[in-house]
Formats: sequence, structure tokens, C-alpha cells
Amino acid sequence: MPAAVMPSSRRAAAAAAAAVGVVAAAVVLQVLLLHPSLAAADAPECARLAGMTDYVISEPEDFELIRGCDVFHGALHIGALLGDDEHIDEDIHNVDALESLVYVEGLAITDCGLWNLDGLRNLRRIAGDLVIAFMPDLVNIDGLYQLTEITGSTSIIDCNELLNLDGLVNVLRFGGPLTVTENDKLLNVDGIWENTHIVEGYITLSDNEKLCGIDPAKWSQRFHGGDTIVQYDANATWCEAHPRIPPAAPDHPVVIGTYARAITVNFTKSDHTNGLITMYRFFLYDVEHDTEYPGENFTDPSPLFLYHIYNISTQVRPNTEYMLRISVTTMYGETSAPRNNFTIRTLEDVPEQLPKPHALTTRLQQVDVLWSKPTLPNGEIILYQMYIAAPPRVVYQKIYEGQGHTEADEQKDHDFSKILSGLLSDTDYNITVFACTAIGCTSNFVTFTSLMEVPQAIAPISATEISTDTVRLNWHSCFAANDRIGFTAFHVILNGQVVLYERNTEATEHVISDLAPGQENVLVVEAQNRAGWGRSSPLSFTVPPRAPEGMARPVVLPDDTFVNVTWTWPARPNGRLLYVLVFLQGRVEPVCNETLVSHSCIVSGLIPKHQYYFSVRIVNEAGSADSAVTAVFTERGGFLQTGISTTVVVGAVLGTLGGMVLLVVGLIAYKRHQHAKLKRKYHEDAKAQRAKRGKRKSRRALSQQEEREDDEVFGDVDPQPRGPAEASGSNEGAADSANPETLAAAAATALSDPPSQLGRRAHKSKRRSRKEDKLTLVESEMTEFGDSNV
Repeated sequence: MPAAVMPSSRRAAAAAAAAVGVVAAAVVLQVLLLHPSLAAADAPECARLAGMTDYVISEPEDFELIRGCDVFHGALHIGALLGDDEHIDEDIHNVDALESLVYVEGLAITDCGLWNLDGLRNLRRIAGDLVIAFMPDLVNIDGLYQLTEITGSTSIIDCNELLNLDGLVNVLRFGGPLTVTENDKLLNVDGIWENTHIVEGYITLSDNEKLCGIDPAKWSQRFHGGDTIVQYDANATWCEAHPRIPPAAPDHPVVIGTYARAITVNFTKSDHTNGLITMYRFFLYDVEHDTEYPGENFTDPSPLFLYHIYNISTQVRPNTEYMLRISVTTMYGETSAPRNNFTIRTLEDVPEQLPKPHALTTRLQQVDVLWSKPTLPNGEIILYQMYIAAPPRVVYQKIYEGQGHTEADEQKDHDFSKILSGLLSDTDYNITVFACTAIGCTSNFVTFTSLMEVPQAIAPISATEISTDTVRLNWHSCFAANDRIGFTAFHVILNGQVVLYERNTEATEHVISDLAPGQENVLVVEAQNRAGWGRSSPLSFTVPPRAPEGMARPVVLPDDTFVNVTWTWPARPNGRLLYVLVFLQGRVEPVCNETLVSHSCIVSGLIPKHQYYFSVRIVNEAGSADSAVTAVFTERGGFLQTGISTTVVVGAVLGTLGGMVLLVVGLIAYKRHQHAKLKRKYHEDAKAQRAKRGKRKSRRALSQQEEREDDEVFGDVDPQPRGPAEASGSNEGAADSANPETLAAAAATALSDPPSQLGRRAHKSKRRSRKEDKLTLVESEMTEFGDSNV
């Protein structure tokens, strides 16, 4: 049935029932007090007390037995054995020994000198009754603020100094009747009203002289769990003289930390809350802009705390003066403290929102750069810096460093400017401006192209095909608007690289050979005079593609039932590559069909300890090219062969396995020696390969340096390789891959690599136990077939 308020005809019966409830609570209390198993000596000495009916703490030393307990399977009574004023135990002043307690099956606190319950701050659940009675000095029960459930009845009786029940604010369910009576100074029971959802029994709020503002109808509708009937009486004279009012204003917050984007404050709880505090709110007043911002809402984390430390971050800006005020809210209203009479300036920070600079190119070899101060300086701008770079060589050079501005600077709201001279003709530039405070800098950039300064554009050029890889390039001489300009040199540029530097100004043609098949080529002719270079329009043409050339043998890494086939691109693609096919000997259809993104594929479903042969075919627009066949023996850590016959492989494997058995049985010391020898050889081979790669890199770097020196001698040309010409680097890598020594190093590396590269982490422990045997097997193979075949 829904909760209902008692009709007038039933109030007498309810009052009688409430009285009976109080008497019953007293009887329960006496049973707890007088049970024969109360002696401390009967309790087990353990962190989780179990099997006890109850335990009485009547002297401070009684706490020692249960100090540090977190779960108490029994009822716990704190206080004197008798419930009258003559036996109040004033020696018990705190319950700090119970700070670890989180669960108890009944709790009675009676007739002792406690004024708070802060030592029970970690108690979460009472699986039984809660009795707090005959406590003349108890001011608050805030220490119970983490309690969430009481499964039995709750009785708070004759606590004459108790002001509120805020400590019960987090109790969601009362499993029995709730009785609050004869507490002369109790002002409110908001701690029960705020979050409680269920009260399974009567609610009796009687003989509390100063308790006002209880509406039985609302209380009956508020809680669920049965027929909730509220018995409430009030002192009408007292309540009329003391209406419920909002809380008193909190004290000014004390600033204990100031940062660029946060303010840490410390404030004390209101002396007169007049109810349970539900929220604090901060307000920030921006002094410079005369604007107040609603700050952050701060929920009181615990009624146990008398003061709070809070970090305000919303609406806080660097280098800004603020004033603070704080408000406190209860269910009876909100009260705000006045704004504090001092200002707080936050710290400086890195500037923000620097506007994009402007580049004005109105004269040759010159640009005028304009910029403004940051929209959010976040402090005093003490420095501006400017850097310039000319792509593709993005090497920034500082070209300006000037003083910033202060608050009194008349130019702080105006643009700054700097004229840069000596720019190259028709060149892309990147200019970056930095604005700095003492904390750091922010930047923004602008990209522009300097004005072109050339004598005359060269007439259109033409190319005639001589053969499949050779063309003849023709162009015309250049003229200025009114007279002939004396040229000093011609450039012919193919794909960004100069292929002809001709000092003969009468030259009008050039033959270009050795063009890569399938490659799109771009030709440009430049003419030079005293003012600079004039450039023709680019001419694009494509050489017909051919089938790829220079395929390297694939590397196959075996396991029991699958292999990983890895390949490299052909040394000469001769056109646009399309896709890759992997073939297994004996099968017509490819076992892998991969795009150009992949460099490997896994072939699964193979028979363990079986010989297989793999090849790779790479297809371009004009045809395809097949690699040499790689033979492999499917066994974890098995053999990788490059052209060895099946008979030889099988014989070598059988012989090696026989040798392994003999070594395991009688030559353990010799096996360890062979293991160390193999490791040394592996490291020596790896070192030799690294040395070879270092020499190749050195030769390549030297060749590039010689080309740059030639360019500097004949002019300011910075050719950039484009398109398939970049394949030269990969061709060299492919050639290295085809080298027998490189294949040997790759095979040794594959044999020593952890199987996680092949997705075999699950077999890691098994692989470790077989590592010694496999290394001996590999050493035998290297001894019989030679390093180049492994």
C-alpha cells in the first residue's frame, strides 16, 4: 500500500505504538547489555571477529581486543552496562580504535562520554539494530557519514546536545522502525530526508523540543518500503518563534595557491548551517572587465570536515585579477557571503591566439611582414621573434628579434611590421612569428612566393622519340621585349635533375637516353642571363613500360604448419607495379594475391616436416617477373634453402637429427661449445653486414656531395628526384637482398628471432626448451652446405 498519513482517529493508537517501540528498543538494549557472553576474554583475537554474539566496551582498554577489526560478526555495545545517569562511563571519549570497522551486526552506543563518532568514519553497513541513547555530551554523529544501510531498527534517544542527523545523509535504507525522541536540542533531521529511499516501519519523531518543519504527509510519501506512518509532535511556541531560515554566510575563502589557470582556496564550514548543506558555489569577479562569472559548484563531501580545500579552474584565465565570493545552500535556501575585499592575480602563461601574419610582396626581392599582438597575451609580451625558411630546404633562420610591449605601450593594439630584403626570385618562403612572455612563446606563420624576376620565358619545347629509351629535345632561343639578351648558359632539367649544363648559347637541342620504361618524365629548359634564369613550360612524356627486372629470391620463414613468405621489389620496376602473386610449386593457383602495400604473406595449412618450394611473381602494366624458387622444410625453426635439392635436404636433416640424439645423450659439454661458436659466428656476420651497409651509405653520401658541389659551381640549382627515379634507392636495397651474404644474414636473423613475429607467442616456452637443439641443427647445416645456402 502507498504511504499514508494517519487520520485523527488513529493518532492515539500510533502514539501508543511508538511508545511500545521505545520500550521494545529499551528491552533490546538491556538484552545487549546483560548477555552472558559479553566478557572480552571470550572474543577470538583476529582481524575479522566471527562467532561472537556481542561484545561490550565499557572501559578504554576494552578497545584493544578489536582494534584494527574490519568485520565484526556480532553485536557491539559501547558504553556503561546500565542505562541510567549514575553509570555514565566518562572514560570513553573516542572510538578511534574502531576506524577500520566496515561491518557490524548490531551497534549500541549508550551512557558514555563521547561527543562525536568520528572513529566510525569507515563503517558502511549495520546488519542489525542501531541504538544511540542516553548520551549527554554527544553533539553530532557525523562520523557515520559513510554508512549506507541499517537492516534493523534505528533508535536515537535522549541525546540532549545532538543538533542534527547529518551523519546519516548517505543511508539509503532503514530496514526497521526509525525512532528519534527526547533530543532537546535537535534542530533538523535533514540527514534522513536528503538521500534515504526506504524506511520499513514506523517513523517516530516525538518529544524533540526544537524540531520544527516536519510535514507528516510529505514524509509518508517520501519513503517506500511498506505503510510508512509518521508520528510527529512539535513545540508550536518554539517553532513559531524560530522559523526555518537559510544558513549563515560562510567565511571568506582563503587563497592558498595561485596558478595560471586555477586558484586553490580554503574555507571553513558555516557555523550555523540551519540544515544539511547540499552545495557550495564559487563566483569569480573579473576586476579588469567588471564581469562576474558563475564558478563551480562544490558538494560537501562529508559533514565530518570543518573546512574544505578546493581548486577552482572554470573561467580562470592567466594574468587576470579576480575577487571571490562563496555561497552555501541547504534545503531552506541559499546564502552568499559578500565579495572579498582583496584581489587575486593569476600567474602568467604562454600566449594564445596569435593572429596569422600578413606578407605583402610589392617589390622584387622584398616583403613587408605585418603582425598583431596575441588576442590572449596571458601576460606581458616581452619579445617578438621572426624566422624565415625557403622550402623544400626548411632550415629556419632568425631574421628579427624585437622588444615586445608593456601595458603602457601605445602600440600594443596596433600592428607591428618588418621589411625583409634579399629574397630569391619566385621562391616559396615560410615566415614564422613568435610572441613570448616570461613563461613561453606562441607562434603563427604565413607562406608566400616572392616576385618572379626572369629575363623572358623560353618558347615551348618539343621532344622527338628516337628509340624506346631515347628522345631528342628541341627548343628555341629567348628574346627580351626589345632586344636580344646575352645568355650565359642553358639548363636541361629532367624530372628535377639537370642533365645538361650548356655554355654554348647557340645550342637548341639535346639527346636524352637511358630513360626508365613506364616512367612519366618532365622536361624543362632554363636560360640564364645577368638577371637570373628564364624557364620554359614543362613538357611531360611517358616511356612505354616493360616487364619488371631484377627480382630477388623471396625469404621464407617456416613453422610447423605455415610459412611466412617475404619479398622485395624488383631492382627495375619498368613501369607501375600492380600486384604480387606467391606460388607454391605443384599448385596452379597462387597461394597469395597481395597489393603493393604488403611485403609478406602467410601460407597456412601445410604439412609438418615437409619440403615445399615457393616463388614470387610481381606484375606491372606490361608484364610480370618471377623470382627464383626458395625451398623450405616445414618445422618450427626449420631449414631455409635457396636451391638445394630435396634429397640433400632430407639427408642433411636426418643426419643432423641423428647427431643431435648422440649429442644429447653423451656430449652436453660439446653442444654448449658449439652453441657458443654459432653465436660468435652470427655476431661476426651481423657486424660484417653492418660494416658493408655503412660503406654503401658512405659512398652514396659522397656521390650526393659531389653532385651538390657541381651544382654550386654552375648555378643555384637544387634538383629534387621525383617519381620512379626514387626507385634507385630501393633498387640498391633489392640488389643487396639478392646478395648471398645478405640472404645468409637474413636467414640467421630469422632463425634467432623470437616467434612472436609469426604470431606464435603461445609456443614461446616450448621454443625456449628446444632452442639449444635447433642451434646445433643450424650449425650442422651451415657446416654441410655453406653459409650462402642457409
